[in-house]
Amino acid sequence: MIRVMVVEDNDLVRQALREVLCAERDIELVADYEDGQEAAEHLDLAPDVVVTDLSMPRLDGVDLTRLIMRTRPATRVLVLTATPHGRRADEALAAGASAILAKGTSLDDLVAAVLDPRRPTPARRARATGRPPRC
Repeated sequence: MIRVMVVEDNDLVRQALREVLCAERDIELVADYEDGQEAAEHLDLAPDVVVTDLSMPRLDGVDLTRLIMRTRPATRVLVLTATPHGRRADEALAAGASAILAKGTSLDDLVAAVLDPRRPTPARRARATGRPPRC
């Protein structure tokens, strides 16, 4: 079972990610948060994979990736962005992100990236409560 944390400031996108990931029997969604600061405060949930937006208020995907690599280096970070070939995406990879996924990536490819870190990827709940999200 792969433990996943989702970090996305857009409610609709976060809800869609939650629903898709919860439908997978090999994925346990441990939490979802609307910004990197909230996620950073709950890294003790020990996710195997963090799926994070690149641009968020308070603590963005690049800074969250740096923090994760410093404190939980075995955690894989998948960064979602509307601009997968931009400077900030390059910074996220340099910070230690495993992959950059375009927000237009298919849901199947997103799930595959979570489940299999070796697979090539295209492009190079309500507010968090600290409780596991309802699937």
